[in-house]
Amino acid sequence: MRYQTFNKLALISTFIITYAFFQIKNPSEVFSSIINSITSTSTSKLLNNDNDHSMLSLRPYPKWCPNIKKQQCIQRTYCKPCNRRYLFVLAQGRSGSTTVRNMINILPNIRIRGEISSTSQIFKHMIRYFTDVGAVTTSGMRYNGAFGHYDYPHNHLLCTSQKFIEELDPPEILHEVDVGDTILGFKEVKVTNDTMDFLIHNFPCSKYIFNIRSNTTALLQSREKAFNNTEKVGNSVLHLHEIHKSTLQLLGKEQVYLLDMDQWSFKNGVAHFNNVAKWLGYKNCTYKIVRHDNYKQSYNLDNKNDIMDLGNNCRLVD
Repeated sequence: MRYQTFNKLALISTFIITYAFFQIKNPSEVFSSIINSITSTSTSKLLNNDNDHSMLSLRPYPKWCPNIKKQQCIQRTYCKPCNRRYLFVLAQGRSGSTTVRNMINILPNIRIRGEISSTSQIFKHMIRYFTDVGAVTTSGMRYNGAFGHYDYPHNHLLCTSQKFIEELDPPEILHEVDVGDTILGFKEVKVTNDTMDFLIHNFPCSKYIFNIRSNTTALLQSREKAFNNTEKVGNSVLHLHEIHKSTLQLLGKEQVYLLDMDQWSFKNGVAHFNNVAKWLGYKNCTYKIVRHDNYKQSYNLDNKNDIMDLGNNCRLVD
């Protein structure tokens, strides 16, 4: 009975709306005006309310990168800058960064490549290229002129930067389909303020693991033996502490994590990596042992990777 009453009311409402619509002199104009009003209201709400549910479509991984701004995730037809998660391992040289990277890569659905170059030049030039091109005026110039172009959209190099890194971190099988929820990234030991500016701006949905060695004396001695150079306290290698603090202040503990080789490389070191896995959003992932890559000034990889198994229930829940 209630169902029949509801149907009758629906039919009556439809008839009234249809009749009123066709009494309007220019119904198409009114209909268009209504659609434009709805669209305008939705767009305005989207751009001015970080808590709106529509933000989920712009920021599909709120747990991975909860502290990014809505402006960084504005989408275009060919660019969705927050649709892939990234993880960057930033470390001091000779602080166990290769071990950290390889321990993390045992987790499923993640692929962190090594340093982009054995020297800082390639990475430095890459950052400079994207920074310089991005700094060019976004206003359009006379299109048929020597430097002519139309207006650049907001954050127009985000997806270009991301694609560049994706090409440098291919899957093991080159023609394998690499789904968008695979977490990508790299580790780097020559980190500057420019490095962080580049990463934070162009990779909005990212987490950062800073790996240091709190025993400064041991760190510098290890670097001297490995690289045959002498450094003093306060050198750029120690500047990573300041970069970590400023990044933590900007992005918060949800996106920034600190590891210390002088803690995880000794007894009960697996506990630190189990905590990292939980921080990344993994569940039921338990490390049994810690690798020791590049041990004692060498560049030899640990073969423990062949026997490491985190279990069938290890999975990413974020």
